[in-house]
Amino acid sequence: MGSSHREAILDSVRRAVSAPAFVLEPKTVSKPIDLGSHIRGALDSPIGCAPLRAIVSAGDHVLLLVDDLTRPTPRAQLLPPVLNALNDSGVSDDAIRVLIALGTHRPMTRSEIEKAFGDEVVARVAVENHDFRDLSLLVNVGRTPSGTPIVINRRVLEADFVVGIGSIVPHPEAGWSGGAKILQPGVCGEETTAWTHMLAARQPNHLALAGNESNPVRLEIERVAHASGLRFIVNVVFDGAGQIAGIVCGDPVAAHRRGVEIARRIFLCDISERADAVVVDAYPADLDYWQGIKPLAFATRAVKHGGAIVLVGEFPEGVSPVYGQELRGAGRLDRAGLRTEESAGRLLPGVCTEALYLHAAIRAVADVFCVSTGLSPADKLALGFRHAESIEAAIQASLGSAGDPVSVGIILQGGDVLPVPREG
Repeated sequence: MGSSHREAILDSVRRAVSAPAFVLEPKTVSKPIDLGSHIRGALDSPIGCAPLRAIVSAGDHVLLLVDDLTRPTPRAQLLPPVLNALNDSGVSDDAIRVLIALGTHRPMTRSEIEKAFGDEVVARVAVENHDFRDLSLLVNVGRTPSGTPIVINRRVLEADFVVGIGSIVPHPEAGWSGGAKILQPGVCGEETTAWTHMLAARQPNHLALAGNESNPVRLEIERVAHASGLRFIVNVVFDGAGQIAGIVCGDPVAAHRRGVEIARRIFLCDISERADAVVVDAYPADLDYWQGIKPLAFATRAVKHGGAIVLVGEFPEGVSPVYGQELRGAGRLDRAGLRTEESAGRLLPGVCTEALYLHAAIRAVADVFCVSTGLSPADKLALGFRHAESIEAAIQASLGSAGDPVSVGIILQGGDVLPVPREG
């Protein structure tokens, strides 16, 4: 997020209220990590397993699962050292493939791939998108002990060794991104992803899963990844200035937990008291509302029940290129209404249905005002939001009767920040 964008949001709030109750944003580290000088050491001294050179054999076919454009992972800088380490183990570039772990997101275009991965990577190895709905790419390999069907991209089964590459930030269902999440939902079929997402929707407190690395959804995701053969991860943690605060390599669970320890210090922000209204900047989850639901969910941790959240985001791809019609069609329903639709067979359990339950849980906590050029007034109405032309107008509309005391908090980089109120 640029400084001008940050200051514009702060100025808008200050024009509406004398002083914000709090301003939350990711913390910055005093000594960021230089990726080039640390990656090889992290690969040689991984967490919870032997070094990469000891567990990859010459002649192996290696699959790198790498996250997509909705994540800030520095692919162009991170992948070449990984490729070089594999080369040193006797694995040629021809035996390495990159599969973009899209989950249920839209595919990346060729120009987006070239920009994100860099000229060196796309010249050295094959890079392709996962497609969660292409049955010709998917293989059913059974179920986890708790019953989740494991339907994965066949590239995973074809590989001798699978590495997951991503970054760690709070996540509303899995607790945190990174780790095994690169495989589920990253390269799974819709059936598997629907199962784990509906597990989130069935939890007593859907909104409490974020920030909990041991929640039932995260643990089930890790069971899917273990059964599918994910052997090694490379995860980075950014600070609020976009600097690398940590890099962890190794076992998909043990290394991930070490990364979460670092990420917790960056992204969890204490507040002494919830505010009457919270202005949340959706960045960096502002590609579409499918991403924007994350900062909105996180903001419920900072607002009083019955208060107001002002969601601010560009959302250039609208509600969602994949699930836009479904979200607009049922976005005004509360949880009881969604259960009725589901029971009647008009709403099938799945990824979008879980998102609708999360959306409904958010709206049960606070009224949502939306300031966005990417979402039309009709989109906002369909989602049960109130349209506002500016942050100031949204705050004024949310203040209530004249003379009532009101507190307004601000969350910057809301797609990454998880507020922690004093009461927990």
